[in-house]
Amino acid sequence: MNLPDPKEIVARSILAIGTIVSLAIAPIFLLDPINVPKMTFLILFTLPLVSFVLFTSSLRRDLIKNSWVFYSFIFLMIALFSATFLTAGDNTQKIYGSFGRNTGLITYFCFAFIWIIGSTFYKSADTKIFYFIFMLTGGIAFIYGYVQTLGLDPVPWANPYSPIIGFLGNPNFQSSFIGLFLIASFAIALNFRRNKWIVASCLAIILLGFLQILISKSIQGIFVGLSGIAFVILIMVVKNRGPGHKVWLMIYASTLSILGVVSIAGSLNVGPLGHLVYQTSVRQRGYYWDAAIEMLKFRPLSGIGLDSYGDWYLFFRSNGAAKNSPNMGSSAAHNVFLDLASGGGLLLLIANLLITILTLKAIYKHIHQNAIFDPLFTGLSAIWVAFILQSMISINQIGLAIWGWIISGMIIGIEFNSKSKVEVAVNSFQLRNRNTNIQSKFQSRGVLGITLGITIASLVAIPYFIADRNYYVASNSRDAGKLIQAARAKPMVTDRAIMGAQLLAN
Repeated sequence: MNLPDPKEIVARSILAIGTIVSLAIAPIFLLDPINVPKMTFLILFTLPLVSFVLFTSSLRRDLIKNSWVFYSFIFLMIALFSATFLTAGDNTQKIYGSFGRNTGLITYFCFAFIWIIGSTFYKSADTKIFYFIFMLTGGIAFIYGYVQTLGLDPVPWANPYSPIIGFLGNPNFQSSFIGLFLIASFAIALNFRRNKWIVASCLAIILLGFLQILISKSIQGIFVGLSGIAFVILIMVVKNRGPGHKVWLMIYASTLSILGVVSIAGSLNVGPLGHLVYQTSVRQRGYYWDAAIEMLKFRPLSGIGLDSYGDWYLFFRSNGAAKNSPNMGSSAAHNVFLDLASGGGLLLLIANLLITILTLKAIYKHIHQNAIFDPLFTGLSAIWVAFILQSMISINQIGLAIWGWIISGMIIGIEFNSKSKVEVAVNSFQLRNRNTNIQSKFQSRGVLGITLGITIASLVAIPYFIADRNYYVASNSRDAGKLIQAARAKPMVTDRAIMGAQLLAN
């Protein structure tokens, strides 16, 4: 019996992981009902997949074919482990991440493997599957956002800013994710522009999506959605070789530049959009960025430790921050690049920049080499570009960030695996000759790899999940003994101990 291609299994499994992690929540069950289940499922599904790839020789050999991707991955691993084990501080926090975020070593380890696997195995044929999965995930989040808007959510979330938090726990994250969802909808409308029903449906989603973003009171989604759609239109104008092509391109590029400058000025409370765009949180972000830069200067190579920003913020904040927001702390720099730089030093910053550059290079090469405008690949690129722009003003959130890593890997994989018909024919002939041997080894080694991966993943993820659950139960039991025991449970989280002490004091 012919088994399915293991490369397809791996590639599509990553998309399934993206959906599961994005939508995973555990309300009225965990102390942190958002991030802990996302991290738990990320570990439980990714590590077996990684083990499966490493134990399957044909897949393992493929990981080193794209040398730049492989070396960047190795460099990223070195930077992550250096930021974890060569820095002072709480190792549990650096491995699992700070409370309420969980973006520590194990999360980035999973992201890194998702990226290199995607960069190796994704092909152009996987693009439509991506859109199906991403639209399904975004559609569920989109509908849930309106359920919350109408006050029909059965979960009593406590959020003072907006009822629309989706499956990500924060209106800013929900707003940004819906923005990415709208970019995908726009790309689909262009791809199926001759089908009036699909176009009408996509336009309705875009209008209702922007409405939900406005109701959420978070402008991040508008910024994300419009920047991605503008990117798609830009590439469409570039690829249009009709009459007046250069004139239209110049007009569009000039318009974008002017709007960009006015928007940036408005975010700084300057210009005509200042009263609409400016928020006091912009000033606060400046304080967070400044503190992150000071942390990088303090330990330029290894940083202060993964996800340790919150431990050092008050020490490194500026005089302006101490004066204007003396009681305000933060667990993140509100800029993913600066967050990684402060936590992992120049090593981790360079590793992240390498991945960004490789993705940008793949986008440019693929779009430049194809004479015809490809709405789906362009939309894929636009989603990633918008995600990166959002990452420069926001916090890394597992359910949102996973799509950035998946899409980056997919873009690089599509560009790298774009081969001529001759090369495809040769590879197909070689594959037929090796098919029997591959399938026999695939069964035994694959099962062994998955079994080992599940075992390791369970040992890493389950204790943290159980400790969080036990603390939640103990904190509601009014039993001091149970609370102390739960707060001390391993892996011990400092924030749980602090919250436990506060409860006892009260």
